[in-house]
Amino acid sequence: SFNNTTPQDSSSSLLNTGSLHIFSTSEAIECLSPTAQGLNISLIVGGDSYTRNLFIGLADILLGRPSNSELIKQNHRLGNLSESSSELQSRHAQDESFPNVHFPEKCLWECYGRGSRVRSFSAMCSNCTNRYTQHSPHAIAVVGAGVHV
Repeated sequence: SFNNTTPQDSSSSLLNTGSLHIFSTSEAIECLSPTAQGLNISLIVGGDSYTRNLFIGLADILLGRPSNSELIKQNHRLGNLSESSSELQSRHAQDESFPNVHFPEKCLWECYGRGSRVRSFSAMCSNCTNRYTQHSPHAIAVVGAGVHV
């Protein structure tokens, strides 16, 4: 869990070794803020259910709304994903110093990890994310897709 003002101490062995830093809301905002960095940073996230959960977790930290609820069902995860992305975009539109982070719904299935012999996953996802990153020299695309075995 996290605190929306300062990181919490934890008994986790990773935290005690100092090798893992849990960002507070204010630290995460500062880290990704276009104003603080002096760059017009855009963070585009796309991928499978694991990456979608990663995005929702990042949104929870940036928006200061901690949650320990598991998003096991796809329809619940997709609803939360859409709501989180919209809320982040709204905050950035109201305050340009707020991080520009989003999960483009147009890339929802292109970056899921499925492909065909005609169109590979990597080509489909790359084409989709490029539409969002090509206009900014400071765009970062985070894409992840795994294979369920």
